[in-house]
Amino acid sequence: RHKRQTSTEKKFLELLIVADKAQVSRSKHTRIELDSRVKELVNYLHGFYKKLSIHVVLSHIEVWSSRDKIPLKTNAKEVLNEFLSYRQNKIRTDSVDSPWRYTDNAQLLYGGSFDGTTIGMASVKTMCSSRSGGVNQDHQSNVFYTAATLAHEMGHNFGMHHDSSECVCAQNAQCIMAASSGFGSTKDWSSCSKDYLAQSIREGLGNCLLNECDCGGIEECSSLCCNATTCKLNPGAKCETGPCCLSCQYSPPGHVCRGTDNKDCDLAEYCTGFSANCPGNVYMENGSPCNNKQAYCSDGICLTHDMQCQGVWGDGAVSGVDICYQQVNKLGNWNGNCGKDLNGNFLKCTKENSKCGKLQCSGGGPRPMVGRDRYSFVNTIGGIHKCKTISSDDNATDVSDPGLVRDGTACGTMKTCNDGECSALPAMTCSATCNGNGICNNLGNCHCNRGWAPPFCNSEGNGGSINSGPITNKQSKSLNLYILVMVI
Repeated sequence: RHKRQTSTEKKFLELLIVADKAQVSRSKHTRIELDSRVKELVNYLHGFYKKLSIHVVLSHIEVWSSRDKIPLKTNAKEVLNEFLSYRQNKIRTDSVDSPWRYTDNAQLLYGGSFDGTTIGMASVKTMCSSRSGGVNQDHQSNVFYTAATLAHEMGHNFGMHHDSSECVCAQNAQCIMAASSGFGSTKDWSSCSKDYLAQSIREGLGNCLLNECDCGGIEECSSLCCNATTCKLNPGAKCETGPCCLSCQYSPPGHVCRGTDNKDCDLAEYCTGFSANCPGNVYMENGSPCNNKQAYCSDGICLTHDMQCQGVWGDGAVSGVDICYQQVNKLGNWNGNCGKDLNGNFLKCTKENSKCGKLQCSGGGPRPMVGRDRYSFVNTIGGIHKCKTISSDDNATDVSDPGLVRDGTACGTMKTCNDGECSALPAMTCSATCNGNGICNNLGNCHCNRGWAPPFCNSEGNGGSINSGPITNKQSKSLNLYILVMVI
């Protein structure tokens, strides 16, 4: 078994930066000057994350010089959704050597101004997924402060929440994950941010960030595979570390390098035999049924109201009764709503959309693990029901309300939540190409059952997919059997 990654293990984040047309149009931003500004920004970003044992590497700069590839408006949430959808499509359709395929995170540098006080927005806890990214307004001439904004938004990608008064930062330093940015010259991570990161890493959120040969200085390097002087592999060694590296050699094909942990919507990945790295994380396509066909997969997670309540209120929490959603979410206030309109006003839920508004819970701990607790009481013939919800600790504008039901959660038969509305699932036609011997993954390719070969699962083979590696290797299995016979 390979050791489980820790928050102190060195990681490498390959970053893609996109600069929109407005960035290019700025009078001082020729292409050379723009590239120089982006590189300076990433240098600062690397300095912030190096304190967390994460090395940020600028892998690619994409400049939309002639036209923006997505609609860029002033509403940060709309821009974020457009940008992440664009990234998902590029990952799905581009060639394997495309920077959109091999980078771990993408950030948009926005040359305009977002509405209100928002200067950035990001998806939460999405690092290493197809929705790993954020949008950032290039709001200061001093690139240090834009870098701090980008570090903050990327922190959300790592699962960090805004710092509360209980979070401790270094003396005289401004916390990077503070709800509002400041202009201090010293920025640091709080104790809370480090705890959030450690929890995310334990859950496998940083699997894509583990790279090859780097064992530290000469005195501290104990690796038999790596030369500490040159930071290169020793002669004969093919790898130094990684989930598919065994005694300085690539693990045999078929070795499980990333299991599913019994998660409904995940698909295991297997060593290929020619790389120390595990193939990129793949999972069942969105909309696949899960949880005994009571829910649907969304970005590799089987989203249920119960699961989300447990994430907020702890063990023992369950989704509230339907009347909580129907009666409280139609109020359009802090306790119950279907999100906010462009002016920041609460939206009232219709009965059809009520399960896509505020997450209404019951049971669990007395205090939520994130946000501020709120309670409503609903009278019915059967008695009084206590409906527990949460709101943000602050009027956060750079992340979605953590108390709302997540997009992709089931809200009816063949229906899921989408931005506060209960919408019909899009038609799923991909799995029909797998000939009944497999299912489709999130990249639109068949993941074949054991005994069938990709790409279409219509001939004998080892199973798996063209994205996740082979499940087994017949040749090595035969070789092991031959050796066993000889020993006997």
